[in-house]
Amino acid sequence: MIPHILWLIFFECLLAEIQGIELIYSRILIMFGIMVCQILIIFCGFQFL
Repeated sequence: MIPHILWLIFFECLLAEIQGIELIYSRILIMFGIMVCQILIIFCGFQFL
């Protein structure tokens, strides 16, 4: 499993190409997406216990 800091660096590099207001909205959407993925991973992990 890839450490979260590497994911954040990867997404920061992607977001660096976007300017202005789009940067803010993209950052919010991507961070929300990361949170949802983490919650799903944790939930699935408990289901398999």
